Amino acid sequence: MLASLASLLGGCFLSPRALITPSDADYPWHDGHGEQYAWDGGAWQSRGRVALRREGVDYVLVPEDGDEVTRFRAKQIAPDAYVVQGEDDSDPNARAYIFGLALAEDGAIDLYSFDAESMHCRLPGIDATGLGLAPDEEGCAVPSLDALLDLFRRLRATRPAPETRYILSS
Repeated sequence: MLASLASLLGGCFLSPRALITPSDADYPWHDGHGEQYAWDGGAWQSRGRVALRREGVDYVLVPEDGDEVTRFRAKQIAPDAYVVQGEDDSDPNARAYIFGLALAEDGAIDLYSFDAESMHCRLPGIDATGLGLAPDEEGCAVPSLDALLDLFRRLRATRPAPETRYILSS
């Protein structure tokens, strides 16, 4: 779930090409509406209502009080875990794809962007070079879907704190 994906780009995992293609993508969520929350000041704070729908090979997430549309794809890596991919279109001359981890548990979908970890590929306990990761001015470049999936499985094991939560209903 990547509403505000671009806003999570303090550092990020990225690629100049889509790593989750339509044939690789999974579609675990149904169209629906819900609430978006952000972790702020030690508690979840509501950021408003959102609508989620599938359009072709992408999901589309739209805040109900705005017109910012976030398109993304998901790839399942465990029964409750998904790598999510969005396109960063902030620079029309350079296409980039950004990645986060979504965990779906207890009726909530939590989004993890790993901003601090991804900046300059400084990943405690993970051999970034061995995974083929390379520092990039915006974060950490990922060479392949296999490397990304391996990376997020390892990061998930660190039990990180989520940045964004969605509670959706059909």
